[in-house]
Amino acid sequence: MAFDPSFEGFEGIAGVDGETTGRDPFLAKKPDTLWEYAIVIPHEGARLERVWEFWPEAVADPEFLAMSNFSRRHHPRLREWGAATLGTGGSWRRTSRREAATEIAALLQGRHIVGIVPGFDDMFLRALLCEYDLRPSYHYHVICAEVHVRGFIHGWHAALAAAAERLGRPAAGLVAELAGPPLEVTRAPWDADRLLAAVGAEPPQGIERHSALADARWALEAYLLAQAPVPWTRSAGGPTP
Repeated sequence: MAFDPSFEGFEGIAGVDGETTGRDPFLAKKPDTLWEYAIVIPHEGARLERVWEFWPEAVADPEFLAMSNFSRRHHPRLREWGAATLGTGGSWRRTSRREAATEIAALLQGRHIVGIVPGFDDMFLRALLCEYDLRPSYHYHVICAEVHVRGFIHGWHAALAAAAERLGRPAAGLVAELAGPPLEVTRAPWDADRLLAAVGAEPPQGIERHSALADARWALEAYLLAQAPVPWTRSAGGPTP
């Protein structure tokens, strides 16, 4: 990430992401499942990060596994262990699906979760929790970072237009002067990379692309940057007014 924003005052938020074996967790015979899940929680000005991996128990879609670099990234003993978790100390340990589901539910208790198209991952997380009769513990207002940033950019342009009218100046001139995010990146169908980069949240690169932890960080960063008055000015290498 180009910029690690301040997490002060956002302890009720959690950046999340999941990587899956396919697109449907509700298939009757061989449902698709999570193979990786990550949580990033703002905590006392820093962040708590956790990752869980699960060996696919059913036939997986090769396209989904390739997209998330499953063969290159999963823990070398994941097949033997069945499930593994990366803790705050940076070391992996063996776990179980039940323990992982219980830990995830506990960490997300009462929080608003933020993700990139979080409704998709939410389906899979609910399926995992339901395996062990666990209710979704997080707040039912699930936040999509893309929609949040899109709304922020539209609001910023509307505010500038109102200011320009009061000042008797063209709005386009104020936008150019402040080097803000262009409205064009919000037009549907928008591209997530361009949209979130417009406020300074650069997408993960290389093998980290479509990894649960990198995408959870990305979603949280985009959400927090869209809280700032001029977020795009705070990203290293980004435009400055």
